[in-house]
Amino acid sequence: RAPSRTLGRATLNATVEDGTPCRGYIIGHDTDRWICITGQCKHVGCDGVVGSDQRYDSCGVCGGNNSTCRVVSGLFTRPQLPVGYNLITQIPRAACNLSITELKQSRNYLALRKIDGTFILNGNWAINWSGEFDALGTKFSYHREDDNTAESISSPGPLAEPLDLMVIYQQPNPGIKYQYQLPVMSPPPQQSGVYRAKDISSLLRQADSPYRPEERAQRDKAAEPRHSGKSFPYGNNVLGSDLQGYSRDEAPKPKPKGKKKKFSWKITGFTECSKSCGGGIQTAIVVCIRDKTQLRVPEKRCASLEKPSPQVMRCNLKPCVAEWVGGEWG
Repeated sequence: RAPSRTLGRATLNATVEDGTPCRGYIIGHDTDRWICITGQCKHVGCDGVVGSDQRYDSCGVCGGNNSTCRVVSGLFTRPQLPVGYNLITQIPRAACNLSITELKQSRNYLALRKIDGTFILNGNWAINWSGEFDALGTKFSYHREDDNTAESISSPGPLAEPLDLMVIYQQPNPGIKYQYQLPVMSPPPQQSGVYRAKDISSLLRQADSPYRPEERAQRDKAAEPRHSGKSFPYGNNVLGSDLQGYSRDEAPKPKPKGKKKKFSWKITGFTECSKSCGGGIQTAIVVCIRDKTQLRVPEKRCASLEKPSPQVMRCNLKPCVAEWVGGEWG
């Protein structure tokens, strides 16, 4: 006689609605798109197809092979800088996957400035707390947890316009690493017998011109614009589209023009913090110096020069430690 068997019964949960987000297994580094379809968790590729394994490459191209962009990286290690804001490099338009980090915690601060002179982060001596900041068509994530943690900035990009990366210098620079990616652009080949609009305009001008070819070449050369230092909007005599980092970790300095002035105003440091905790202020110390010797001279020597506007910086931002204080007798 065969032994009797007891059949069990299990009640399953009701199937969730199709399209409900779910948690699937890892495919490379793309794990953010998983949805339920007929009770099963399916992966959705970057192409929007359910069950597809397509994902974005590091250049942001769906199904790409990292061949449409190039990595630009730099290490800013110049230890001594003038106190205050200093340009590290300019990150060009269309840059993506930005990563900026201090190599070691310091009293310096990272800052981001747009080409119109306004700041996105840590501008005008006002230091921001950690957070996310929307600008230039993307989002910037800023991390500055405490006085023992190095700063960092990241952004997916792409940038809608160039961006100045700066450091607010207060003590020797321990090093700042930056990296971003740029799309690889290759101009379309010019086909024989095919002219662009500007080429056609040039040919029409030449046909109507009374000058011979050699005379026209001399006339066109004389009409070419001549650039001066004022034509560079970034203050470093480097065009913005050409500025992607410096070979010696510092911006090239413009050559002096004309007679050099003998005296100038200079920020030599900051006053002591007005508070030991709870947020105080420091004021920049501005003195008149002789340019040749860099020694301090009486302020009347700089009377004809415009004195820099007062600069104030926040300091000692840690909250004060609570303590017991005796009060009046009850």
